[in-house]
Amino acid sequence: MTAESMTRGKYETRLDPALWAYIDAVNAWYPPEILGLPIDKQRAVYDRMSRAFHQGRPPGVKASDGLIAAAGRDIPVRRYQLAGGAARALVLYFHGGGFILGGLESHDDICAELCAGTGFDVLSVDYRLAPEHLHPAAFDDAVTAFEWAAATTDLPLVLCGESAGGNLAAGVAQATRRHVSAAIGQVLIYPGLGGDETAGSYIEHAEAPLLSVADIAFYRDVRSAKRQSLDDPTFSPLRDTDFSGLPPTVIVTAECDRCRRTARPIATAFWPPAARPGGTRKSASCTASCAPARPCRRRRKRLRGSWRRWQRWAGVSGLTEVPPAERRTITAENRTLPTVTPLYHRPRQWRPGGRVRPRVCRSAGAPNNRGTTMKFMLTDRKLHPKAKPVADDFKTGGINRREYLALMAGLGVSAAGALALGGLGPTPARAAEPKKGGVLRVAMNVKGFKDPRTFDGVEMSNVARHCNEYLVRWNTDFSFEPWLLESWEASDDARTLTLHVRKGISWSNGDAFNADDVIHNLTRWCDASVPGNSVAARMGALVNADTKKVVDGGIARVDDFTIKLNLPKPDISLIAGMADYPALIMHRSYEGDGDPLKALAITTGPCELVSWDAETGAEVKRKDKPWWKGEFHLDGIKWVDYGSDPNAMLSAFESGEIDTDHETASDAVSQTEQMGLMNSEIATGSTIVARFNVGNAPYDDARVRRAAQLAVDNSAVLALGLGGRGKPADNHHVGPMHPEYADIGPARRDVDQSKKLLAEAGKADHEFELISVDVEWQKSTGDAIGAQMREAGLKIKRTVLPAATFWNDWSKYPFSCTEWLGRPLGVQVLALAYKSGAAWNESAYANKEFDGLLDKALAMPDAKARKEIMARIEQNLRDSGIIIQPYWRSVYRTYRKGVEGCEQHQALEQHFEKVWIES
Repeated sequence: MTAESMTRGKYETRLDPALWAYIDAVNAWYPPEILGLPIDKQRAVYDRMSRAFHQGRPPGVKASDGLIAAAGRDIPVRRYQLAGGAARALVLYFHGGGFILGGLESHDDICAELCAGTGFDVLSVDYRLAPEHLHPAAFDDAVTAFEWAAATTDLPLVLCGESAGGNLAAGVAQATRRHVSAAIGQVLIYPGLGGDETAGSYIEHAEAPLLSVADIAFYRDVRSAKRQSLDDPTFSPLRDTDFSGLPPTVIVTAECDRCRRTARPIATAFWPPAARPGGTRKSASCTASCAPARPCRRRRKRLRGSWRRWQRWAGVSGLTEVPPAERRTITAENRTLPTVTPLYHRPRQWRPGGRVRPRVCRSAGAPNNRGTTMKFMLTDRKLHPKAKPVADDFKTGGINRREYLALMAGLGVSAAGALALGGLGPTPARAAEPKKGGVLRVAMNVKGFKDPRTFDGVEMSNVARHCNEYLVRWNTDFSFEPWLLESWEASDDARTLTLHVRKGISWSNGDAFNADDVIHNLTRWCDASVPGNSVAARMGALVNADTKKVVDGGIARVDDFTIKLNLPKPDISLIAGMADYPALIMHRSYEGDGDPLKALAITTGPCELVSWDAETGAEVKRKDKPWWKGEFHLDGIKWVDYGSDPNAMLSAFESGEIDTDHETASDAVSQTEQMGLMNSEIATGSTIVARFNVGNAPYDDARVRRAAQLAVDNSAVLALGLGGRGKPADNHHVGPMHPEYADIGPARRDVDQSKKLLAEAGKADHEFELISVDVEWQKSTGDAIGAQMREAGLKIKRTVLPAATFWNDWSKYPFSCTEWLGRPLGVQVLALAYKSGAAWNESAYANKEFDGLLDKALAMPDAKARKEIMARIEQNLRDSGIIIQPYWRSVYRTYRKGVEGCEQHQALEQHFEKVWIES
């Protein structure tokens, strides 16, 4: 026996000579003992080896470089395209290298060969490496790259990665399985997924050439942050508890590979036998050992075969995907690409022959595959009996993501529990390192302060919320987060809601925040006799319709940190109502003072108010005392009112006077991009309605209202008023983004019927006066509605008022346009805007049938049963002619480079505790 064969051990005869020649070449460049060197030295050696091994790009493959703009960093990417044909898919490729090595250059020829062999475009992602950037930095970059690709291409997406990159590809597939453009497949090449390292091939091939189990442990430890859990599915994808909804998957391992024996359990976990096309699934394999550096030529041939089999199996040529709105194709080289916001819709399931549902434990927590416990509820009570039916309804497509999260929050299910029960991946945490300091300058209309329960503009709350806070936070992923409340739970019959107040919070005057503060605010919210108190409508079942006060026994103090709400009937919208912007929590001594400096003198938030001047500006600064929630990065925030002219705001950006804005008009987005600014877009339930007030003749006659409604083509108004950036609405203020939406058909224009109704009412010569605020997109929408009515033969006058004048009497105009922000539930919007006597019922609509149906819908957690009632509600509202609702719109926020965490919120809320300034 030679010395060489002794070194090669049992692999001397198991691997053929050609493969040993390759292994020897790798070891000559990158010897096993290199792990003892500093990381920068390892990278230098690895990069030299990659250059030496580079085999060139196949003919016809073109590559272009770019940067994806993300929070606090740019992610380099390289796109490979094959000349002479249109690609049928885009492959997101994540390279190997143990999370410490590799990049665009090291795997350049591999990506080019994938492009040439498949005809697909390939996007190689240069994610951040350890140890400079610990987990979840690489994962966050991978997810961001996926989100960018989903927003900028119409091609179906395929995930691919080898070794460390296989870990990232699998993690992305799990986290984005419910994304509107979820991957249609994934190819994992000897992936490190976090298998059991105490058994099977981890023992049999512990000392395999090129990558031993000790090497794996080294790479894992270098990547790990302090207290990193191996059960974190973003770190170890195989440790997830639910593998439903994943795309078709090919897993490539090798015979002499430490994870060969785990290939079958990995494949079983990713694709249960009952769901596999054709029954049993096999992973591809070859007789090469697993290498951290690069696959050998023999493995490349196997890989190409695997791609061809995957294409035939998944049927990629026949697949079509739902494209997100406003996709943009990037062709320029070496420039920063736009930041994107993920858009979600009703979960899309791939059904090869039936879908396997994960078993759900009916207790408060369920054991996962590592023996630990997953807690589903915010409290320690057992899983609410209505939670699993709601989750099943969501997973079968009965309700959408927004309604699902709102309903689960109302039952007291935690956000993490809702994600787990619904088979959703967690929202990835950002790994950027915030900097402290700086004053954020914001362009926003600054409205006058008033009692928060009468706030009628989110702009008021955006200043106040940095001083005072809310019981519940509605996040941009549409989940509900306990804030000043620690948790809540609903009884099995949903008639009792127990609120648990967060302990350890103090008011700025030294008082402990406790149940007395919450009860004080709840009682004030339920006082429907106060003019303009819209929170009373949000409290629904807690308000006595006769006394206009809280129902007897409705609020019960259990102890200093526990409150019980005893409801005469269930109300699914209560928790969502507590998150809405007029529900600001004030100190127990507050009785309605309209002076902001006095009203916001006692606070729980991170900032204190410096000034608040209507139509001029407002300012807050960070408190000297620590904030209970943790670090607040900014020194302060200044809001500047530039009026309603978008050109003034654009000039302020250009001159460097502001860092961000409250909202960017859709028709100004292209201008901000040309200026090199960043834009954040989010699809919402925001809209505008041209509503009639029935207390003003002749709009007390439904025929007159319907005549105006029938004269308008909503699609034309969308095109003229918003440049097509949205979707047509149907004149009943409930849309597909709401869980209880019932499709009763589109609103149709009928000019003949319009004229007939107006003649029957004796108002053929009536002149309609449509009033709107002097905000460009709202003014344009009003003009478009007026043009449609005029074209139909109706007489119409347009009046445009300055913002300050308009909002003084916005609820009293006979016929005017009003912006409405998105809210989680359709029933929530209807209760605010159209229920008899509601403070925000600007139409003065009072219909007993409508009110009765809405009360039933509010009490129904079952979305399917609620939809039957919703169809009648929507028809009632449309037939009444109360509103002309032309469209649903996306909303945008612009910010300059160097401002991080400034993404737009679906309700235009400003959560600036997340913001920090790079420069």
